Amino acid sequence: MATYLFLHGLGQGADSWDKTISHFSQREHAVCPVLWDFFEDETFIYDNLYRHFAQYCDKQEGDLHLCGLSLGAVLSLHYAIDHPAKIVSLVLIAPQYKMPRRLLQFQNILLRCMPKQVFSAAGINKQNFIRLSRSMIHLDFSDRLE
Repeated sequence: MATYLFLHGLGQGADSWDKTISHFSQREHAVCPVLWDFFEDETFIYDNLYRHFAQYCDKQEGDLHLCGLSLGAVLSLHYAIDHPAKIVSLVLIAPQYKMPRRLLQFQNILLRCMPKQVFSAAGINKQNFIRLSRSMIHLDFSDRLE
């Protein structure tokens, strides 16, 4: 049995996929995890998120179909690079295989100026949002893509 994982972006939640899943013929095999739930009293940095996400994927029986948006696409790409034999299909929406460093630095400056309430809709607090975003600045999968 295959599992279809739908992964949301940094500013969204698992419910971002509700309409998509409602039209999906394999919806009983569709899973939309909340990415923040992968953190276990740890610092909100990409390495911790990816490690727990990879463990989650490894526990899934059968093949994986990954569909990710933005941050979800980066996680999906990273996992597919590390575990190509486990992936049946990969849909990447707005992925980055090499983070645009200056853009992320500028974004982090803007994020610091935004009120805390803006982040509550994403299910993550402002400090963790900024910390996670900052931890991704040096991600670069260029050497690992074939």
